Amino acid sequence: MNMNDVQQTLFFPLMGRADAARRWPDLFPDPWAEHAMGIREAEGSAAQQLGAFPSAVYGLRHLLTIREINAYLKDHPGAAVVNIGCGLDRVVHEIADADSLVYNVDFPEVIETRERWIEPHEREIALPYSATDHRWMDQVDAGKGLVAIAAGVFYYFEVEEVKALVREMGARFPGSRLCYDAESPRVTAGSEILHRHAPFVRVHQLYEEISGRCTSEGTLAKGSHAGKIIGAAQPRADRVRQVRDGWNLHVCDLGKDM
Repeated sequence: MNMNDVQQTLFFPLMGRADAARRWPDLFPDPWAEHAMGIREAEGSAAQQLGAFPSAVYGLRHLLTIREINAYLKDHPGAAVVNIGCGLDRVVHEIADADSLVYNVDFPEVIETRERWIEPHEREIALPYSATDHRWMDQVDAGKGLVAIAAGVFYYFEVEEVKALVREMGARFPGSRLCYDAESPRVTAGSEILHRHAPFVRVHQLYEEISGRCTSEGTLAKGSHAGKIIGAAQPRADRVRQVRDGWNLHVCDLGKDM
């Protein structure tokens, strides 16, 4: 299967994370991202490195996402972990709770690519659905809780699709948690230039609706985590401010006041 323009985006975050691991190994150790670069070469991807600043953002996003997963699992042992729009990412080896299952949700052709290159793991379950096809939720056992991540995913959805997804997750999995990132209009404009083959559809509207306040679905935003780690990686104050003001990792508790 030749990689089309959409599938090229599978490699951008992994390339960024691998670059961050090479530049700042003490901050962003990431063996899986390094391994995935071999998959990129074998698939013949033409995706190119994006530079130091985007790499730092990718590394930060992954690090904070894993921290949020493990923080939730500490209070909800055995909870399900859902990687929405998983691409070629793999988080199972970074999860502290050995009793948790990881559900990888993505398009069937992406799951096919994963299965061609990634060895199966007993704690991973592949769900070949678009995130907007809510049937994937039927396959998830959330009896002990659920924490979902959507790293760099919502940029490709319409705002109403994101709202419908969050609303449905809150109805089905009350007490669950969702971690996702958002960019300001300024940062989005730069991202669209870097990812010119896969324009972000309505991300500026999404940012305006979710940044710094609760959404209309009643999710409870815990706020942004950007700052210290990027500050250590990129000491220039303007760089820190760009990340702090233009990129946010939001953590939402679902099913409350919905």
